[in-house]
Amino acid sequence: MGGIDQFPRFKGFAANFLLVYFSTVPNAAYTVDGLHSDIRLTPVHCTDLTPVHCTDLTPVHCTDLTPVHCTDLTPVHCTDLTPVHCTDLTPVHCTDLTPVHCTDLTPVHCTDLTPVHCTDLTPVHCTDLTPVHCTDLTPVHCTDLTPVHCTDLTPVHCTDLTPVHCTDLTPVHCTDLTPVHCTDLTPVHCTDLTPVHCTDLTPVHCTDLTPVHCTDLTPVHCTDLTPVHCTDLTPVHCTDLTPVHCTDLTPVHCTDLTPVHCTDLTPVHCTDLTPVHCTDLTPVHCTDLTPVHCTDLTPVHCTDLTPVHCTDLTPVHCTDLTPVHCTDLTPVHCTDLTPVHCTDLTPVHCTDLTPVHCTDLTPVHCTDLTPVHCTDLTPVHCTDLTPVHCTDLTPVHCTDLTP
Repeated sequence: MGGIDQFPRFKGFAANFLLVYFSTVPNAAYTVDGLHSDIRLTPVHCTDLTPVHCTDLTPVHCTDLTPVHCTDLTPVHCTDLTPVHCTDLTPVHCTDLTPVHCTDLTPVHCTDLTPVHCTDLTPVHCTDLTPVHCTDLTPVHCTDLTPVHCTDLTPVHCTDLTPVHCTDLTPVHCTDLTPVHCTDLTPVHCTDLTPVHCTDLTPVHCTDLTPVHCTDLTPVHCTDLTPVHCTDLTPVHCTDLTPVHCTDLTPVHCTDLTPVHCTDLTPVHCTDLTPVHCTDLTPVHCTDLTPVHCTDLTPVHCTDLTPVHCTDLTPVHCTDLTPVHCTDLTPVHCTDLTPVHCTDLTPVHCTDLTPVHCTDLTPVHCTDLTPVHCTDLTPVHCTDLTPVHCTDLTPVHCTDLTP
């Protein structure tokens, strides 16, 4: 009885000390509660003021039920069904393909790239756009009218205490003209020209390639992967980041300075009462140094090194693979799918989860302790005025004992 278990704080300190100590030994390995792992090249997430050692995309063995101070969307790698203990009802990503959400002091089990089985009708505390993996028609019980993603290809939306059944990659059939309580950016799958009835002027996604927007109590018909034809210069009531499909250079008329997505590859932004022309999957040419009114995370396509002029310190996405961030009145050059070279130690005003591409070990200088993603596979976190080196798709080595 007793022993070191009587002193949990000392036990935690001892575990951290051993991890740091062994990390200084070449090719060292460590054991935590019976779990064996090579700590070379192992990305971990630091808890409050805890130095982090990491190496190349090796998942970290989570200690058994050790509380982890979770921040919003904190990525953590778990292996071998190791439970993760979260204390703040914030989501913990286990891998890019296996996001899980911890509930209040409830450990979450996850495996590498294995979807989590939802328990039968077990209530899950849902946050906005909480991703959850479901398998085998397991119902998901949600209590807050917030959307729950079952898979990347099968998003579903739970209604008040109504369980939602979903299958792997199977779109949900909308019931005929059944009203759906829509929230902002509520994804819903429709099949076979089934009308969707929306009551709140919020967008409803029919498929990834066929987003439509419902108007007040007006059912919207859509078909699988068929883009909707916008009416000629017909005003569309735009909400934040309202996706709309356009074909054949049909102008879109927007009245609220909100972005309108024409297709996944051709997002455009409408200005005040200015029609926007776009074609199927054709990127929009930005005019030379023409100011664009940027809203939060406004996607814009640029081609041929056309500079983008931003006036509000908000990030501008050039392409899915070439997001850039504009600084105050500083034009940003980008090319199709070409990562942007960060300027040498040039400070970049970072916002929350601002994606930035780096190439050729170009250091990124961040001033606000906010995370900077170098590539989709190489997220890095900058510390106060500490440059971060990264290469294409190469994980970043944390500097020795740098928090």
